[in-house]
Amino acid sequence: MHNNESSFQVLIEHSADIITVLDQRGQILYQSPSAHHHLGCDRNPTPQHHHVNLDYLHPDDRERIVRQVHHSEPGMTLTLCPYRVRHANGSWRWMKGTAVNLLDNPNVRGILVQARDVTVEIQAEKRARALEGLSMALASTSTTDQVVQVILLQGLDAMGAIAGGVVRLDDDAQHVNVLGTAGYPERIERPWRRFPWTRLSPPQTPCGKVTISS
Repeated sequence: MHNNESSFQVLIEHSADIITVLDQRGQILYQSPSAHHHLGCDRNPTPQHHHVNLDYLHPDDRERIVRQVHHSEPGMTLTLCPYRVRHANGSWRWMKGTAVNLLDNPNVRGILVQARDVTVEIQAEKRARALEGLSMALASTSTTDQVVQVILLQGLDAMGAIAGGVVRLDDDAQHVNVLGTAGYPERIERPWRRFPWTRLSPPQTPCGKVTISS
């Protein structure tokens, strides 16, 4: 029996999934080492920090997940819809998994949650939907201004960018005109509305400063 328990512990500690045991109040009783790999921190309780709550769940997901888990019947396995968990660096990671109510099990006395990181999958799905929406929106445009607005409103999101712009090279191939930008502070955006075309980028001074023409 002891060997079986030791083997089971080794399997948990080397699992790529995050294994978490919660008590009735949602406090963490145990979390597998894989949490450090996926979330950048160790949330296991210590003598100095033994009240670990669910604040690491995204506010928009917390109530739903807590209600779903805590209202489960003993022994019932629940499939958890994707939810977000805060990484140690402040970003949010998407998780998906299952939860089993083992509060009545004397060997566990907790809620067992098994989760895996699906951030890459969720982001890929969102980007695919955004690209599809962008394609449909561009197909309905008829003017340059409409194209620019669609790219700025939907194109940046489809590319996963937080800032960007649309530029056009003059017919004489001497200057680049910025038709529109999004996400940049005005102090940066305004000087870049037109600049000389020098291959791939505006010319730079020996000090590394960008030279812009008005």
